Amino acid sequence: MNRGTPYLQGQPVRPQPQYSVDAGSDVWLELIFLDRTQTPVTPSTITYRIDDISDNLCVLNTTSVTPNGSTMEINIPAFLNQISTSFPTRSSQLNQVTVVSTYSDGSQRTKIFTYEVIAICTVGGA
Repeated sequence: MNRGTPYLQGQPVRPQPQYSVDAGSDVWLELIFLDRTQTPVTPSTITYRIDDISDNLCVLNTTSVTPNGSTMEINIPAFLNQISTSFPTRSSQLNQVTVVSTYSDGSQRTKIFTYEVIAICTVGGA
């Protein structure tokens, strides 16, 4: 039996969710793109993917979005925010969004967002 802090034992540390959302609800990520001098800039390309890190499953493969300025929102639709059918009795799961932005000088930035999808309980199977 392992005791103590996981990272001291070489085990991965689960990220803490930055947001919580009820299953079947939309999530909006507000993104601000900055260059290395912290000046707002429009990226050349933006991609994102969503993973269920509770079960090591891909929720949405890498998807491109069109940059429209130094700030933008990505909407994650409700149908992607469901509890995995692999564990239907689970009360929540952690989803991770990886956003990769590439800039005109060839530099690239990766930003991770983690959110918890909370199961909605029903009584009497209704």
